[in-house]
Amino acid sequence: DTRIETVLSVGEGATLHWLPQECILFSGARLSRSLTIDLAPSASLVACESVFFGRAAMGESLLRGSVRDRWRIRRQGKLVFADDLRLEGAIASHLARQAVGAGARAVATLIAAGPPALERLGELRETIAGDAFPDVEAGAGNVSDLLVIRLLSSDAQALRRALVTLVGQVTGRALPRTWSI
Repeated sequence: DTRIETVLSVGEGATLHWLPQECILFSGARLSRSLTIDLAPSASLVACESVFFGRAAMGESLLRGSVRDRWRIRRQGKLVFADDLRLEGAIASHLARQAVGAGARAVATLIAAGPPALERLGELRETIAGDAFPDVEAGAGNVSDLLVIRLLSSDAQALRRALVTLVGQVTGRALPRTWSI
C-alpha cells in the first residue's frame, strides 16, 4: 500500500497555491492519500488534486485496486470542508457506473479560499457551461465560503487542459512551466 499524508498550514495574510501534478494510478495500485489544510482567518488558498486511472495512450486502465482520497480543510481550527473518496476492487467497473463516474478515467478537485475566489464563481460557471471543454463534466459552487470545482472525464488529457484553464482563472496568473500542456 502507498500512503501519502500532506499537512499544510497557511498563516495570517499568507497565500498558498498547492498544485501538484496528477497522480497516475496503475492496475493493482493501492493508494491512501490525505490532504489536511489549516487556514488562518485571513489566509488564501488554491488547492488542486487530480487522479488519472491508468494511461489511455498506453492502453492502460485501472481494472482493480484501492483508492482512498481524503480532504480536510479548517479555518482557525474549525472544520469547513470534508470530503472522502473510496473505490475498492473492480475500479474500472465502478467508474463505468453512471452515478459513480459515468466512464471517467480522470477526476479532479479544485478548491480556493479567499475573497477573490468567490468573486470569480459566476465567471467560472460560464466557462464550465460553455463549450470550451466538451469532453469534461464539471461543476462549481460555494461551500463554507470556499470555491469548489469538481471535474471528471473519460479523457485524462482533456481534463488536464480544462484544469489548466480553470486554475489560471482562479489564480489570475499563468501556471508554473511544469503544468504546460
